[in-house]
Amino acid sequence: MKSQMLMRAAMTLGLTLLLPLVGALLAGDSVMSYLEIPPEGQKRNYPDFQWAAFIGIWLLFFGLLGVWLVRAKPAHDVNQPKAGRAFPRWGWIGVTLVALFWILAWMPTSVEWLRRYSFPPLWMGFIITINALLHQRTGRCPLARETGFFLALFPASAAFWWLFEYLNRFVDNWIYLDAGDIGSTEYLVHASLCFATVLPAVYSVRLWLGSFPRLQSRFLAGPELKMRAPYLSGSIGLAFFAFSLTAIGFAPELFFPFLWVGPLGIWICLELMTDHRLPWPEISHGDWREFCFWALAALLCGFFWELWNFYAMPKWEYQIPFFEAFYLFEMPISGYLGYLLFGLECGITVFCLKIITRRQRLSSIE
Repeated sequence: MKSQMLMRAAMTLGLTLLLPLVGALLAGDSVMSYLEIPPEGQKRNYPDFQWAAFIGIWLLFFGLLGVWLVRAKPAHDVNQPKAGRAFPRWGWIGVTLVALFWILAWMPTSVEWLRRYSFPPLWMGFIITINALLHQRTGRCPLARETGFFLALFPASAAFWWLFEYLNRFVDNWIYLDAGDIGSTEYLVHASLCFATVLPAVYSVRLWLGSFPRLQSRFLAGPELKMRAPYLSGSIGLAFFAFSLTAIGFAPELFFPFLWVGPLGIWICLELMTDHRLPWPEISHGDWREFCFWALAALLCGFFWELWNFYAMPKWEYQIPFFEAFYLFEMPISGYLGYLLFGLECGITVFCLKIITRRQRLSSIE
């Protein structure tokens, strides 16, 4: 199982790195321009907002949600977590970090250097706080119970998010402002420290969501999803997602969503072709907890990413074809749907890391 998983992970990573470059070469671009540190983000002359695209994406989302709700079964009862625990003392370190560095991140430019480096401690505070809330509800949390693995998530997270930074260079869906005149080494170190908080934050929130019995009972009783002809579906899907990842290199205004969908689609298709199953086999029995908790965890983290980015410096802003309207902070409201897919990619990555370190998949904390 471990060797097959490593092979799928290597193939997914290789195709994700290579195919957009092939597309850029087909468009006549220089490969080196996509490998520069710091990245040269640029304004794009993308198509303006279109109602058809906006209505279409939300009809698709609510249509899928409606089908899920109609086919779901009556909710199961799930055991309540043990109650009566106090908020742990170490959790107040996280609360203090969030409060302090949130204030500093939004302060006037007279304290520019404090604002510039506020992101990592702010998100460390968030991670500690969520772990403390989880410990309060259940008596355990990854920060205390699986400390070695949890700490390993930080460097893994930096590499994980650098992959999406790389893909974004082909589409420039987000660009960084007020980054200052810094060298490549400082940018690489500072950016890696920021990116290192992504997986620990999403993982912690995923476990915290899993500590709520009502959520567990709701997602434990979903529709049973059976995959017919998995190898054929995987083969066709692999060809489609491979083309789409290539296309972001020469037609980013049309294929930009595959920055998020592409790696996830490649992995799922390889899973179908090798193990002949979905990455979440429990879905076939109606258990959607892993699937939904990861998606919702990234969405919740995404809300705070966008909130704390709003008055930050440096900050990022978006340029997304067809959807530039109805903002929540700097993000068009439709862009938040991408966080649901991103959460699934976080889940797959954490699961792979657990397999690599010979750990079993951690079930929901009940």
